[in-house]
Order: sequence, then C-alpha cells, then structure tokens
Amino acid sequence: MLPFCLWSQNTPYLEKKISLNKNNQALTVVFKEISTQSGVVFSYNPAQLNDQRKVSINVHKTPLRLVLDELLKGSKCNYRIKKNYIILTLDTKTPAAPAPPVVLNGYVYNSRDSSLVGNASVYIASGRHAAVSDPYGYFSVSYPKQQNLVSLSVAKEDFFDTTLLLLNPSKEKIQIWLEPRLKAMPDLQQVAAVKDSILPVKIGDTIIVTKDNSRFINFWLRLKKMKSNFRNINDTLFTDFSVSLFPPISTNKLLSINTVNKFSFNILVGHSKGIRYFELGGLLNIDNGQVRYTQIAGLGNVVADTMKGVQVAGLFNTVRTQANGLQLGGIFNTANTADGMQLGGIFNLAKNKVRGMQLAGIVNVADTVKGMQLAGIVNTAENCSGMQLAGVVNYARKMKGFQLSVVNVADSCTGIPFGVFSYVKHGYHKFEFSATELRFVNVGFRTGVEKFHNIFFAGVNYFAVKQMWTYGYGFGSTFKLKKRLNLTAELSSQQIQPINGGEGVKLSLVNKAFVGLDIVCASKFRIALGPTFNVLVADSEGSYYNNVTMLASPFSFYNRQDGKTNIRMWIGGSLSLKFF
Repeated sequence: MLPFCLWSQNTPYLEKKISLNKNNQALTVVFKEISTQSGVVFSYNPAQLNDQRKVSINVHKTPLRLVLDELLKGSKCNYRIKKNYIILTLDTKTPAAPAPPVVLNGYVYNSRDSSLVGNASVYIASGRHAAVSDPYGYFSVSYPKQQNLVSLSVAKEDFFDTTLLLLNPSKEKIQIWLEPRLKAMPDLQQVAAVKDSILPVKIGDTIIVTKDNSRFINFWLRLKKMKSNFRNINDTLFTDFSVSLFPPISTNKLLSINTVNKFSFNILVGHSKGIRYFELGGLLNIDNGQVRYTQIAGLGNVVADTMKGVQVAGLFNTVRTQANGLQLGGIFNTANTADGMQLGGIFNLAKNKVRGMQLAGIVNVADTVKGMQLAGIVNTAENCSGMQLAGVVNYARKMKGFQLSVVNVADSCTGIPFGVFSYVKHGYHKFEFSATELRFVNVGFRTGVEKFHNIFFAGVNYFAVKQMWTYGYGFGSTFKLKKRLNLTAELSSQQIQPINGGEGVKLSLVNKAFVGLDIVCASKFRIALGPTFNVLVADSEGSYYNNVTMLASPFSFYNRQDGKTNIRMWIGGSLSLKFF
C-alpha cells in the first residue's frame, strides 16, 4: 500500500477524485464531505457565500476541479487554492466593467483507453493563444471575447490532430478525446538505404538519424524535447510582424516556434518557424524553417532549414541544410551545403558541398568544394574542384585544380600543388641517385605530381682535396613527349660546405637550371640527363672558398668579384637514375 499512499500524497488537490451523491443538501454539508475525501479546507466569508443554499450533485471519481465548477455554477463565486485551502471569493465586478476574458478549460483524454493526456498543445491560432495540458490532462486557455465562433485546435505527438469549432464558448469545461496513431515499424532495407544520408529521414513513423548528421540536428532534438508545442504542432502559422524579448515573451506568445514571420525583431532571443524578409536579434535568432533575405544577430543565427540571402552574426551562423548567399560570422559558419560565400573569423564548415568560396582566419572544412577555399592555416576537403590557398596546410582527397600552401596533401591530384612540400598518394614520388660535373654523388627524393614536384637532395664529394657535402631543394616538371620519352625541367639551389670544417656556415650557393630528357626504361626505373646552367654565389672570405671555386673553375665562362661576394657561371650537365 505504501506506493499508492505516496502517489496519493503527491496528487494535486484539484486533481483528487471525488464521489458524491447528494440531493437537496446544504452547501456546507457537501463541503464537509469533500474535505473528508480530499483533505482540503474551505475558506470563505459566510456574509458573501450562502453555505446553507441547497444543492444536488451526483459524481463518481471526478476531479475536484470539475466538482467545484459544478457546485459554484451561477453563483458568481470564484475559487483559488493555496496549499490545502480552497479560498472562495465573490465576484464583485460591476456590470459596467470590461468583459473578462473567456476561459476555455478542460481535460484531454486518450480515446482508446480513456487515460489522461499530458503535454498536449491546445491553441487558438487566430490570436496565438495557447496552453499545454499538465500531467493530469488539464488545460486552461484564455482569450479576449471578440468573436462568437472560436476554432480550438489540439495537437499531441503520436496522436491525430483535432479541431473543435465552439459557438458562443463559455467557462464550462471541455472534454477533448484524441485518437492515438498506430506506429509503423520501418523497413530494414529502407533503413540500410539511407545510412549515408546527410539529413534525418522519416520511414513510416520512425526518424532515422545517422552518426554523420546527428551533430547537425542534436540541437533541434533537444529543443523539441523542451518545447511541447514545437514537438506537437505540425500546423504553420503566419504573421507580418513580430516582436520578442525572449521566448515566450513575444507577440506570437507560446506559438512563436510555429509561426513564420515576414519581419521579426528580437530584443534578446527569438523563436520562429521561418523568416520571409528580415530578422534582427540582439543575441540569438532561432528558426525552425526557411530564412530569407537578411538575418542579423549580435551572437548567432540558428536555422533548421535553408537560408537564402545574407546572415551576419557576431559569433556564429549555422544552417542545417543549405545556405544560399553570404554567411558572415565573427567566429564560425556551418551549413550542410554552402552556395555562395562563407566568411568566418576562425572557421567555416560545409558538411556536404561548397559552391563558391570559404574564407576563414584559421580553417575551412568541406566535403565537396567547387570554387575556392582560403584559410589562414588549414583547408580540408574530400573533393575539390578549384583552388585551395592556406597559410600552412591544404588537404584534399581528390584534387582537381590548384593548391598553394607550405604543405599540400592529396590522395589524387589532376591539378598543381604548389608548396614547400606536396605529397600525392597516387601521384609522383621518386627516389634518385644523381651526379654533376662538380663530382658530387647525390641522393634525392621527388614528390608531388609530374607537372610540378618538389625536389629534396643531399650529396658528398669524395674527390675534393677537402671533402665537402651539399644539401639542396628545388622544383621540377615533367611533360610527356612520347610513350617512353619525357621532357623534364628543374630549378634548384644547393649549399656546399666542408664535412669537418670548424668554421661556421658561409655563403656557397650553387643555383641550377636543368632541361633534359627523362627516359622510361621500366615501370619503376627512369634515366634523366641533360645540360645545366649554373650560377655560384660564394663568400670569398670563407675558409673553404678556394675548395669550392676549384670545382667550378674549369667550366666557368663568367667570373665577377663584388666586394666579398664572388659570382661565377658555367654550363654543366646532370645524370640521374630514378626509382619507383
């Protein structure tokens, strides 16, 4: 019995069930019986309320609220509850006073099992008057008495919507019966077919949410859980103009999230189901629908459907589906598809496509880019047709276009990656051994694509009087002439210095231009050879200066001394063996 007793104690007094069968009994006798059954205490002024008035009532397990309404009908007596006291007062308003608002109240029931339905949305769309039934199914909606015919709508998730037309509605209780929906189980093959969907997909009565899109809709799922009208009402309401402080203090009241506005002004935070022309928010604009054409917020804009036009926010803009136009966010912008420009102070995210431009202070992220990504540090895309420009790193799984950054990485590339280091998994990467007229034996690595690649190399000259080593960097391009014959061109620069020199590094730089033939001998072996044009720029005060110039002297046709800097030029040659 203990659980039942605890439940009984937690039940609000007005929802306690009363059974009475009184015929022509004094009102005070009925009050005593009610007090015995419910534990309430009646408080009133006998000079105002005639408790000896004879009444008749027959109810069985009826909420106390309905019992009191029946007993006090026509008495001009109102009641309110404080703790366990029912306080009765006489309505002393004169007939000349303004007409009080009409109050529609009652209970919402499940038509299948007669159970009470809580969290049901009860609303009058024409005046944006709304209420939500409490856990015991009770609701109360008030509105100014302006019309004799009222359309009262009732909606609840997993139930069919119901609308009642009330002629000359009064304060009498209304009983509303909702028909529950029978949920259909989703087809497993259909579920499998949408596993890669970007957006949630409804199959039968089930919404399928994949891991990839759950981050996009998690905010809206939480909002639906918090807002019963958002969860229950499928109807869309319309208005020309709305003003809001923060939900639900708004001209659209509790139905803000169900209303599409032409113009919306939100002092702090605003809810709506969409904007047709313009929205301005001091802090946040939250729209569960389409937004056109301008949306401005001090902190952020959140849109569940599409945005067409301009979004401006001090911190962030986020669009769950497609942003058509400009997103300008102080910190970041996100959209499933961006058709236009995303301009973010820190980062931009397009879950699906970008058709246009992403410009961010730090990072841009997109699945597919048709246009340009420009970031201070990093750009990343699965597929890019266009251009990536970044201060540090560009990444694209499939690149069709141009990459410019310190580091460029791609899985495949049919364009040009330009940077200090570029790596294409299915691109051009060769190890090589090479030699020139300076008698250095070099080991090098080439990476990028055939049309443009980076060259890293180092070598040793064992034939010099004083052994020296060299390290260098360059760019190369290879173009097909015939099936097994290519034309190759390179620009490189290398520093030469002694292996065991105690002196610090001095300028001793050989700059080289090479044009030659690249002969394909086998699938993973090539030979490249051809002439080179060389320019040596050396510090003549360095201790190993003579050893360096001795290598170049036999070939030099130009020798000029400019202060302590010696410049020499000559024609040489290069032979390299390339592997892999």
